[in-house]
Amino acid sequence: MHKDHYDVYGARKVWRQLNREGVDVARCTVERLIRESGLRGLLRDRSPRTTRPAAETGRPADLVERDFTATRVNELWVADITYVRTAAGWVYAAFVLDVFSRMIVGWQVATSLYTQRLAEADAVASVGSKGDSYENAMAEAFNSLYEAELVRNRGSWRGIDDLELTTVEYIDWYDNRRLHGELRHVPPAEYEALHAMTHPVTATLETQLIQSPPNPVLDTCFVCGRRTTPSAGNRPAPP
Repeated sequence: MHKDHYDVYGARKVWRQLNREGVDVARCTVERLIRESGLRGLLRDRSPRTTRPAAETGRPADLVERDFTATRVNELWVADITYVRTAAGWVYAAFVLDVFSRMIVGWQVATSLYTQRLAEADAVASVGSKGDSYENAMAEAFNSLYEAELVRNRGSWRGIDDLELTTVEYIDWYDNRRLHGELRHVPPAEYEALHAMTHPVTATLETQLIQSPPNPVLDTCFVCGRRTTPSAGNRPAPP
């Protein structure tokens, strides 16, 4: 089991995963067995990282104000960019997260950094205040996970193709199998499914025929300008 989850689970998550699979075992027993086997959970750097912003230019307002809460899917997304050293040079990776479920709704890796407006996707931009290292804390937290659980954990990288293929597998695991403490220890996809079952969306036939809500799914990447890779399947359009 430890190997199936990128060797990152500690005793607490191994215990919870075993219980999800119907294995009735005490947490202290799991802790003892993991200790005796020499396994351990992945430790990652929790110190905040800051950037050095350029001089102020025209920029979007801060609409989020560090309030990373949402009551439904597609209500609020956050995004950030990180970079990975490979044998062929630097590769940039961008990820878009749904704040409600922590689901990765879009991602892209590229060898060049390119900025493109996302107005066609009906996405409303929001940028935090200058010098605020916590302005995008949730997206930066995912980058920290990605770097610790995949990039550094899996060793050296040959190039973009190598990284992209492995990122596909990682995002599938992250969205569908990784346990998230913030989601009551279930994966994002399961959290969304449970919410949909307990909060059904109802609408009259007239509303369904008249309204044509915009679909804000981010399909153009702000890293390279190409279409992003959908990672959550066919996400429902927001109301």
